Amino acid sequence: MKHDLNICIITCSVSGSSVSRAASQQAREILSGLVQSLCFFDANESPSLRVDSQKIDGTSKEYLSLYDEVSLSDSILLCYPIYCYTASSTAKAITEILGPALYRKPVATIVAAGSLRSHLACGDLMLSMMFEQETLCFPKSVLVTEGDLEDSRFTEEVTHRIDSLCRDFCDFSARLKGFSEKQHR
Repeated sequence: MKHDLNICIITCSVSGSSVSRAASQQAREILSGLVQSLCFFDANESPSLRVDSQKIDGTSKEYLSLYDEVSLSDSILLCYPIYCYTASSTAKAITEILGPALYRKPVATIVAAGSLRSHLACGDLMLSMMFEQETLCFPKSVLVTEGDLEDSRFTEEVTHRIDSLCRDFCDFSARLKGFSEKQHR
């Protein structure tokens, strides 16, 4: 049974070979069978973001289009790398650009890190989104590392964790569908 949902997957890695991008592709395959509509955005295929203390230059057509897609989405799955125990600067900049489009929307995360000790690092970005955009952060996350790949494919255990996240996130999102629209009027 497909959920009547439009989910947007955003992968925030700008690295050519990326564990978080591989995880986003795995989630994309799973979610395509679970929801009516799916959009996919890959930061690696978009112009670089420039961030300084004055502004974020995110006005390229790709990011304006992403803003529109997220505004129309019921929920968002963010896939991004962790560097030095925090979210990548690209992930932070993209969530800043999206700002109001994330208002009271369900958001889940799949993060990639060099070590399992980074499992709490996704909390930084989630707290920011909860306070700034009142996002409804899904309390389950998946952390993947390069060690979770065998011959460029995720192990069965990791595939199961991503599948479980996707299924539970769809249920969560379906129950909250329309919440942001009702509250934002």
